[in-house]
Amino acid sequence: MHVCVDWEWADAGEVTLDGEGKLRFPLLPTAPGIYRLRLVGPSTTTYVGEAASLLQRAGNYRGGYAGQPTSHRLNRRMREHLATGNRIEIAVSSHA
Repeated sequence: MHVCVDWEWADAGEVTLDGEGKLRFPLLPTAPGIYRLRLVGPSTTTYVGEAASLLQRAGNYRGGYAGQPTSHRLNRRMREHLATGNRIEIAVSSHA
């Protein structure tokens, strides 16, 4: 058996902080897909994940959803990263 997966990243924009210090994500599709967060700074970190709904996953990160340790950890990490003047880029791959 030979299996091949092919996809392209679509730039979705940047994650920023709103006036209350909460994460603000660009509009993402509700479709399932793969996402890539690039925390760009003195040393760039890349996080790749998958979601049944890209829009809902962004909401989980925005609120630091306590039911998911990863969402809570990444919420804190992204807020700290942005608060120091760095950028976060998000790209998605979805068949929406």
